[in-house]
Amino acid sequence: MTIEQLKKETHDGKVCGVYFFYGECGYLIRHYTGLIREKLGVDDFNVISLDKMDIENARMILQTPPAFCDKKLLIYKNTGFLKSSRAEEREFWEENLPDLPDYITVIFIEENIDKRYKKLISAAESSGAVVEFENLSFPQLRAWVNILVKKNGGSIDAATADYLISNCPADMYIIESEVNKLCSYSRDVITADDIDKCVTKPAANRIYDISRAILNRNPGEAFAILGDLKKLREEPVGIMALLCANFCNICKIKMSKGDSVTPQSLGVHPYALSKMREDAARVEQTRIDALVGYSLTCDSMLKSSAVDKWIQLEMFVGKAML
Repeated sequence: MTIEQLKKETHDGKVCGVYFFYGECGYLIRHYTGLIREKLGVDDFNVISLDKMDIENARMILQTPPAFCDKKLLIYKNTGFLKSSRAEEREFWEENLPDLPDYITVIFIEENIDKRYKKLISAAESSGAVVEFENLSFPQLRAWVNILVKKNGGSIDAATADYLISNCPADMYIIESEVNKLCSYSRDVITADDIDKCVTKPAANRIYDISRAILNRNPGEAFAILGDLKKLREEPVGIMALLCANFCNICKIKMSKGDSVTPQSLGVHPYALSKMREDAARVEQTRIDALVGYSLTCDSMLKSSAVDKWIQLEMFVGKAML
């Protein structure tokens, strides 16, 4: 079952007897688990959450009707059952999943699922659904951010939503928290300036800002960011590695004229790629070549020299301005 099919069924009030939820997007798994609980109308007393598999305990739970309620919900979370379970455990559920009591819904939540458990998966599909929750695509995230902002009574245009997403880790919990913070701050139209003032940017974004400051020959901005990263106890070797990667990516875009370069090929956010294209367009080939060579040399020195690493990093930034 796809997420869209699950969304339609739950919003229509249809709840299955069993669900296998797996994937990297924990936010959506939590959302749909909560939605199923809401549709069942179960209270806390009739929700059982377990983090390990015990067949005898499971048998007792399945055979015990709900108390003072029509339904009960059993949740197994991160037990490893769908990835590396014992044969007797699988046999128990393969036998019971197709014939669960009407009063119970069982949700299994894991990060991964072993597709070789075909009989178990088939048993789940016979009376429920197996759903993979992948991280949202960039357009989906943008649409979701717009929905969140509107729910908070604000508004945000597409470019600003892109800027917000690019300045957050790929974690919907964090993005939601930042949206709530921004809506409390602006209470109307969210701007890029609001994001700069309120959103806590990941270290990788701050390091890219150093790259841009070097290209713009702006030592004040570069050293101010370095000072902030030093206070946050970021490692100079890690900072240098990202600076080197940024300059290499800009060089690749410059040499390819940007046509064959995609976010996937560089491993960057689409918004970050648009900024790299801007940087590649205005920097001279000789300068970006020099920065790539110099950053690779400095990266090697940082990893092998006994000299204070922060001093070496600051010397690199200073000389890179020339």
